[in-house]
Amino acid sequence: MSQKEFTFVAPETDMIFNVGGQIFETTASVLTKDSYSVLAAYCRVTENTPASRPAAADANPNPNPELKATLFEAESTSGIFFIDRDWWLFRHVLTYLRSNVLPNEYETLKELYVEAAFYRLESLQTAIENLPVDQVTNMSSQVQKTYPGLASAADATRGGLAAGAGKTATALNANIFDTTAFSATRS
Repeated sequence: MSQKEFTFVAPETDMIFNVGGQIFETTASVLTKDSYSVLAAYCRVTENTPASRPAAADANPNPNPELKATLFEAESTSGIFFIDRDWWLFRHVLTYLRSNVLPNEYETLKELYVEAAFYRLESLQTAIENLPVDQVTNMSSQVQKTYPGLASAADATRGGLAAGAGKTATALNANIFDTTAFSATRS
């Protein structure tokens, strides 16, 4: 028995999301790049259910009239889907889906990996896992601190304010999640 393929709204259908209070507009073709993801599920249509497409979908009618509704319902008056997640990370999710571009900051990549798991974006998780370490900046797992009144980080280190200061991570040909690929060295 074969699994029935998913049916999505027309690729040019406008999709509008309110993610953590920020509005994002995209198309179904972007969201369905990873067809098993939660975002693609917003574009799936089902048979024998009442029509509940947002107003934006009226401009791009579904070529299959018997397929009437998505799995998720948009807000009835605005046609906007609400997702209670971090909008700052969602912008990176959309950037990746649109153009296969990832941020290069280590902490952002770690947070984006968790978001990719939430949205079930296996392609994004794989891209992050396979990103070479030499393409990532700021491999520090600590937030960089500045101390008012001190001329440099070296002054803070001399004063004993920065725990672990003076350590740098050296990459040894690995991806960003390979913890065995880093060695701490004292400067």
